[in-house]
Amino acid sequence: MAKKVFKFDFLSKYVKESADRHALFSVGNTIESLVISIIKIVLAIIISSTWVLVFGIYYGIMFITRVIFLHVYTKERLHKYTEKQDLRYLLMGAITYIVLGISFVLICLYLYLNINPQVYSKNVMLAIATLGFIKIISSIVGLTKSRKLHSPAITFIKSLNVIDGLMAIIVTQYAILSTESSHNASESTGLFGMGLGSVIILIGLILIIYVHKQKKAS
Repeated sequence: MAKKVFKFDFLSKYVKESADRHALFSVGNTIESLVISIIKIVLAIIISSTWVLVFGIYYGIMFITRVIFLHVYTKERLHKYTEKQDLRYLLMGAITYIVLGISFVLICLYLYLNINPQVYSKNVMLAIATLGFIKIISSIVGLTKSRKLHSPAITFIKSLNVIDGLMAIIVTQYAILSTESSHNASESTGLFGMGLGSVIILIGLILIIYVHKQKKAS
């Protein structure tokens, strides 16, 4: 039974295309991003926390991006998506990578400069670590499977899950180090996160250069 659920067989009666099922499940991630964004922004206003506010903005960007590319997939599915639009959507994705990468770096920069690290209990640390590893592994598996669908929009949406998974790994590392009373928990985690954020920005810049070259060639 579990195997059938994992293969989305419970939806196959209603949604025949595999890409449609992936898009449907991506709607859940989109709603999750919206809820997290609203909660964190409201909480940031209440407690006057820049750290929480940046997190809220980060998930707000995630929400908007997922909505845009779910719309792109809808056009793709209805055959209203043309090859000429491919570079435009790729450029949109590249810009999104850069914006998310900058948000990623800002969050980790704040973490790096934070001289009063948050201390977690062992149980909380284990819960954060478990959720973090589940998130990154499931996002990588989802991205790998999406490549077989030959849908640029779905692949991009799944790649956002990987970025979200990387953020979960950052939080996991911070929780583990702070639980072990490491004096460098904030600094080491912040540096590692800024490195990952810089890589995301670099990918976005490479995509922009690629789009520019393709436009020149055409």
